[in-house]
Amino acid sequence: MNRLTSILLIALLLPIALQAQTKKVAIVQPQGVASDLHKSIVRGSLRDAIAAVEGYEAFTRTDIDDLMKEYQFQQGGMVSEAQRARMGRMDGVDMICAIQVTTDEGYLYVESQIIEFPSGLVHKSESELMEASPPKIRDACIQLAAKLVGQSGGGARRNGAVHNPDGIELVYVEGRDNIQGFYIGKFEVTQAQWQAIMDNNPSNFKGANLPVEEVSWYDALEFLSRLNSRTGKNYRLPTEAEWEFAARGGTANSFCKGSCEYSGSNNIHSVAWFEENSGGRTQPVGTKQANELGIHDMSGNVWEWCQDSEDSNRVARGGSWGNTVEYCRVSFRDSTSPGFRDNFLGFRVVLP
Repeated sequence: MNRLTSILLIALLLPIALQAQTKKVAIVQPQGVASDLHKSIVRGSLRDAIAAVEGYEAFTRTDIDDLMKEYQFQQGGMVSEAQRARMGRMDGVDMICAIQVTTDEGYLYVESQIIEFPSGLVHKSESELMEASPPKIRDACIQLAAKLVGQSGGGARRNGAVHNPDGIELVYVEGRDNIQGFYIGKFEVTQAQWQAIMDNNPSNFKGANLPVEEVSWYDALEFLSRLNSRTGKNYRLPTEAEWEFAARGGTANSFCKGSCEYSGSNNIHSVAWFEENSGGRTQPVGTKQANELGIHDMSGNVWEWCQDSEDSNRVARGGSWGNTVEYCRVSFRDSTSPGFRDNFLGFRVVLP
């Protein structure tokens, strides 16, 4: 290797050495039913958004190919496959970002996973529904990147940040006006989570990842009391104001024109299990699209107890697997006796 080639190779590798503590994320070509243009915009926007997060470096396959071409040029065209593999390892990635993009009536639904390399473990999985115009896609990808990597340590108070301190995944909702910021369950409390705390399962439709049901308001309070005793925290039911604020996407920019009828969309089939699509029973949590903040099933699946009273009753929101569309609207509210139990009634938690 001549002196000029050595200098060029050192110049190429020096940034790698200086950034040894930086997490390197490779953005692979998106899959799914969407146009190549939309996939390209999503990939590029997500790459730029991840790269803007301190401690992360992001690049696409095109970036990797360009790097390889540069290395090949510096080697005078004499590079072997073994040398190319060695260069790949030298600039090896810590994580791979896999993307699925599908279209939904003028919107893109983007599901992304951060996979650790080379173990193959899924480090983080998030989704985002975004308007299918380049500026809106770029804005939404900033929020998606924050969920995927920017808040992966958990707990930072940023809209949509995910926090999982006690085996119940939470999403942070920034406050506004008279609503202070709070964490709310990303999913309805599942039967597995209930079983772990209460050592029983009252649900009619059995399944670890199904929402717990057949629980009264008093039962929910007992679960929270035991959870708090175990964790030393102050979990509680959401107030009705908190529930509706989170269901409408909080302060996040809504992708609905005006206000969404259902939590995350004006198309109920995309976000809710209800009478027409549930098969007459509850369904696993998180299997419908999330809203702007990444919260699932706030319309449909099971009604959710709130902290508030209405005379001698307690408020429940969100509708269920057995209800028609009007009951699943974010604006619809109901109340019932705090001792009432049924297979369409569950809850989610809040951590102030």
